Amino acid sequence: MNPSSADRSPTGRSTTGASSTGDNLLRLPPRTPGPGQRLTRTAAARYLGVSPLRLGALNWLGAGPEEQGGFYRLETLDRYIAELYRKADLSDTEMTRRTHARAAQRLAALTGDTAAPATPDLFVLLATRSELVENGMFFLFKLMALFGLVLMAVSISPLIHTHF
Repeated sequence: MNPSSADRSPTGRSTTGASSTGDNLLRLPPRTPGPGQRLTRTAAARYLGVSPLRLGALNWLGAGPEEQGGFYRLETLDRYIAELYRKADLSDTEMTRRTHARAAQRLAALTGDTAAPATPDLFVLLATRSELVENGMFFLFKLMALFGLVLMAVSISPLIHTHF
């Protein structure tokens, strides 16, 4: 059955489902988290309870959850949190308690609710801090070794002796 032209908006969409206030918006329920859901860096950082800058630094240093094309999979974030708990040697009971305490915050990140204030997860902040320090020091040592090699190559070069 074709709707009449009176039931169509100027864009060609049917307006028979519009509310009595006259708007043509269709209100959908919030998205529920699915197994393959992907989150942006901001949403993933909120899900973890860290800042997007810290999450970016973790990825830049090769630590933290795996990023795939600028997005983070929900399963990857959950595995990363479980790995942090395992590294800290927390019991399953404590892990469950902490997970339930952050459930509302994580759901707000999944549904895109920005009205709820983002509170940091102190455990994840502490655990990621140690990862940042560990991987940052490794990067710094590599950089220092490279600088040393360049300095040795330049110091024995005859060009440096002719200019001074």
